[in-house]
Amino acid sequence: MTISSRRPVRAVLFDLDNTLADRDRAFLAWAGWFAQEHCGLVNQHEIDEAVAELIALDADGRTSKDVLFSTLKDRYPHLTEDATTLAAAFRAQLLGHLPPLDVAASRLIDALDAVGIPWGIVTNGSADQLRKIEKLDLVARAACIVISDEVGARKPDPAIFHATAARIGIAPAHILVVGDHPEADVAGAARAGMQTAWLRREREWPAHVAAVPDIIVDALDELLWLADGKQGEAADIDSERFWQQADELVAVSEISIDRPQGSTHPGYPDVRYPLDYGFLAQSRASDGSGIDVWVGSLSEHRVTGAIVTVDALKRDAEVNLLISCTYEEAAQALTCNTQGQQAGILLWRDDHQDV
Repeated sequence: MTISSRRPVRAVLFDLDNTLADRDRAFLAWAGWFAQEHCGLVNQHEIDEAVAELIALDADGRTSKDVLFSTLKDRYPHLTEDATTLAAAFRAQLLGHLPPLDVAASRLIDALDAVGIPWGIVTNGSADQLRKIEKLDLVARAACIVISDEVGARKPDPAIFHATAARIGIAPAHILVVGDHPEADVAGAARAGMQTAWLRREREWPAHVAAVPDIIVDALDELLWLADGKQGEAADIDSERFWQQADELVAVSEISIDRPQGSTHPGYPDVRYPLDYGFLAQSRASDGSGIDVWVGSLSEHRVTGAIVTVDALKRDAEVNLLISCTYEEAAQALTCNTQGQQAGILLWRDDHQDV
């Protein structure tokens, strides 16, 4: 196991296929059965060749099943049903070959449940994915289940991770996403501001993926340390005084909005301010002007986070306070704050649950 992350983890999100559900094993078993029962093959060498072809065509589930079965029909005359019918039957057949939750995954989930760390599942696919989760007996245990077709966004789009953070009620910085796919799971979650663990499965990290996982494991029970009560000791500090001071600063300052929601960014005409943007009058930032603020839609008037930006070219760094912002609004503000050469990070208030 390799670890480069030391932020406290307060929730865990699992990928489904080839993380919790052993799809590779299920597909291999299905392919052997299908080659004999539907392709009319009896010679073991021919069966092995057909299985290898099926695995290649499937491409880890990325190939449309209509395309897959259309290709097979051209090769195997025994397949008399149309591709759409075969594709529909495939889903039930694959489910029948899905093995139970493996021991390593079961140990980790049991440990998380025992110490009250919430966990959920985020997966690409259709409602059929829920049938896999049901077969693994995880539906009632998961704090949330998010499927791409349901929310209209697919991994690696950060939107699906943000939607999952909202459902589980934990700030993204303290969520660990565990998955096997470098781009969909690791890179996507990293772009959403989450921590990442890559289930390696005897592979090398692909050079074309710029993001790197915070943690690398070969089995899920290598993450049992998450539940031992010590995983946050090195990094977990008392930040409550910071947020109390920020609340007091806002309470005694007048908020001046000089760039209302929908107005055009002065340096980037194609960018419009997603929220009201302004400054705290009678306050002083490092450049001598008032402290910049974003104001969101929540009724509760308090600081819900902060954005820190750095522009090495300008030799400049700034802090923007987020007042009454939901997490989605904070993410929009961060995007607006990181135009051009400027880079930024979002600091989310841990005790604020409107994510």
